[in-house]
Amino acid sequence: MLLIGNQYNVTYFRWSVCFATLDTCASAAARTQQLGEWIFPRVTTVLAATRVAVGGDASKLTGMLLDMPELDLLELIDAPLQRVAVVVASAHEALVASLGMPPPRQLL
Repeated sequence: MLLIGNQYNVTYFRWSVCFATLDTCASAAARTQQLGEWIFPRVTTVLAATRVAVGGDASKLTGMLLDMPELDLLELIDAPLQRVAVVVASAHEALVASLGMPPPRQLL
């Protein structure tokens, strides 16, 4: 990610706050809860703004994303919507495949 000038400072500050907040979490469950609270709004934004996962359940997809490494999740907090959409679509495809359901038709 190439950041110029003030963008770098804002992103660096936000990451510092994220790491500081996670460091105060006493347990792994508390860290996971905090990450979920940061990621869930991003997932709901993707589901509302795109047709990446028609009928996708934001809670279930967020839970699936929480299996990702912590650093990858932290990157998603500031990632462009297209990057988050790719990750959400991948999780949705895995969910559909695990349920043995045919994939939903894409709307044109």
